[in-house]
Amino acid sequence: MSRDLELFIDEQVAESMMPGLSCAAVVGDSAVWSYGTGWADIEQQISMRSDTIMNVASVAKTVTATAVLRLREEKGFDLDADVGSFLGFEVRNPHHPNVPITVRQLLAHRSSIKDGPAYEAVYVCGPASESLEAWLTAFLLPDGKRYAVEENFHLWAPGTLDPPDEPRPYSNVGYGLLSLVLEKIAGISFSEYCASRLFEPLGMSDSGWFLHDVSTDKHARLYSLVPEDPEELGFGGVEILHEQLEEARAAKPGSLFKHCVYSHPIKADGMLRTSVDDLARFLALYTNGGVASGHRVLQTATLEMMLSSDHYGRALCWQGGALSDGRVRWHHGGADPGVGTLILFEPQLRLGVLIFCNYAGPAPFLSEVYARIRREFGV
Repeated sequence: MSRDLELFIDEQVAESMMPGLSCAAVVGDSAVWSYGTGWADIEQQISMRSDTIMNVASVAKTVTATAVLRLREEKGFDLDADVGSFLGFEVRNPHHPNVPITVRQLLAHRSSIKDGPAYEAVYVCGPASESLEAWLTAFLLPDGKRYAVEENFHLWAPGTLDPPDEPRPYSNVGYGLLSLVLEKIAGISFSEYCASRLFEPLGMSDSGWFLHDVSTDKHARLYSLVPEDPEELGFGGVEILHEQLEEARAAKPGSLFKHCVYSHPIKADGMLRTSVDDLARFLALYTNGGVASGHRVLQTATLEMMLSSDHYGRALCWQGGALSDGRVRWHHGGADPGVGTLILFEPQLRLGVLIFCNYAGPAPFLSEVYARIRREFGV
C-alpha cells in the first residue's frame, strides 16, 4: 500500500516548485519505510533519495537536547545550576544582572537570550572559521565585539513563565550556549560527544555537525523560491545569506535560487547534516522508550522528565503535547535558507515521522503527506 503513498508524494512534488522531498516512518524500534523523490541537485540532475544528506535546521535541536540529557545521566549535573559554574565565565542578561541563566532555561527557550542581527550575519558559504566559544563570548560578554544589550537580550528575566510572543523567546544562540556547556562538562567537543554517544551506537554513519563530517557527494543543494518583491529577500523574509543577497535580488521572480553550501559558528541549533534514513535511527529512541539499535541512550525517567510540563509550563526542546482529541503528539520544525524539515512522534502509536525538503517556499501539501503517512503506518 505504501506505493500509493509514494505516488501521491511524487505527484505533489512534480506539480510544485519544490525540488526534492525525503520522508521516513518509524514504528517502535525501527524505520518501516523511507522514500525520496524529486531532485537533490536540479542542475546536476541528482535525484533526492532517502539517504540524501542535508542540513536540517532546527530539527537539530532535538539531537542537541538529547545529548545534553544523556550527559546529565552520566555526570548528574543540576539543570538549574548557573551556566557560569560550568563555563568558567558569567553569562547574564544585563536587564537582570542578578538572575542566573540555567541549563533548563536554555533547553526550554526561557533563558532571555535573543538571537539578534549578529546571529544572522555570520551564516557563511562553506565552513565557518570562527570557533563556537569565540563567537559566543563575543556575543554574550560585555567586552565582546558583538555584544548589544537591546539586540542580544530580552527585557524579561530568565525563567519567566509566560514571556511575550514577540520578540520570540525561542533562542538559537541559547542552543549554541548549551553545546558549549556540554563541552565544558564532558571535556570533549560537542561533535565528538554526539558521535560517541549517539551517532556511532545508533549506526548513524551519514550524520555530523561539520561539512567535513559527511560525504559532499551525497549532500543536497538547497533552493528558495524568489518572491515578486526583491526587498522580501533577506533574513526578515525569504532567508538568503548576506554574501548571496545581491545575486538573489537579481534573480527572476518565481524562479528557484540555489544557495551555496553554508555553515555557521553555532552548530547545535541547526547545522546537523543527516538523512531521513540516518535520523530515523535517532527518532526510534523516542518511539521505543529511549532504546534504539540495541542501545539504551536515554533512561525512561529522563524521557518522562523531558516531555513533562515541569519546565516553565512546557517540555524541554520538543513542542506540542496533548491534542484536543486526546492524542499526544510531539514535534519540532526546522527552517533555514533553502531548508524545510519536520520531526514528529506520537507516543501512543509508537509512530515517528520525518519530512525533509531542500526548499524554502509554499508547500501546503506537506500536511497531507504527514496525514497519509500516519494513516499508513499508525496502526
